[in-house]
Amino acid sequence: MFDLPMLFNRDASPNRPQVTLHRARQTARGTVLTTGKTPLLPRNNVLGILLLAAGLLGMCAAAGDLTLMLGDFEAGPDGFDGALQRDADTFKTGQACGRLTNTDQEWVGSARPLPELERDFREVRLWFKAAATGNLCVRLLDAQGRYYLHRVELPQDHEWREYVFTKLNEGESWGGPKDGQWHGPAQEIALILEGRGTVWVDGLQAELTPDLTPAAKSRAERVRQA
Repeated sequence: MFDLPMLFNRDASPNRPQVTLHRARQTARGTVLTTGKTPLLPRNNVLGILLLAAGLLGMCAAAGDLTLMLGDFEAGPDGFDGALQRDADTFKTGQACGRLTNTDQEWVGSARPLPELERDFREVRLWFKAAATGNLCVRLLDAQGRYYLHRVELPQDHEWREYVFTKLNEGESWGGPKDGQWHGPAQEIALILEGRGTVWVDGLQAELTPDLTPAAKSRAERVRQA
C-alpha cells in the first residue's frame, strides 16, 4: 500500500473544493494470484524454491502498492470534516470505524479534500453497516469540477456489507463539463447519509490506475530533462 507522500505532488495545495451516491452489491472478495505453470525445480534445489517464493511475494507486493487507504479511522477522522466521528465501539477492520448520525436533517455529510494524486482511482470500496433508513452516498469530485454521487441503499439487517464501484462517472452529477466523462484524478471524496439514523463505515480505499496521470507524467519528464 502506498504512503500518501509517494502518491501526491508535495507542492500541491490541500485547499480544494468539496464531493457523489449507488445500489449495493454484497461481495465475497479475495485475491487470486495467477502465475501460470510453475517451473519444475531440481530436487532439493533450495535456492530455486527461495527464488520462486521471493518472486511470488514480489508480485503480491506490487499488486498491493496500487491500493490507497482513504479512511480506516484508527487514529481519528482521517481528514474528513463535519459530521463524521471516529467510533471505537464497533468496526469491521482494525480497532475503530467512522460514524455518521442524522437525527433531524434531510442529509448529513463529511468531505475529505485530496492533494494532487499522481494516479487516478479505478475502483472505490468500503464496508458499512446501518441503523438507519435511506442511502449511504459516496461523492467524488473530478479534476474539472464535476461531482458524481454514488448511492447505495441501506439494508435493515445491521450487518457489515461491502460496497464497490468502478464506474466513477455514474450516478447523479452536476458542475463542470457536462460531457459524461470522468476527468481524473479525483480531487475530493465525501461520505453522506441521506436519511435518519446512524451508519458506520470502515476500510474506505481506492484501487489506483497503474499509469501516472498526464500531469504527473509531464512533471516526471521535466525532472528527467532537468
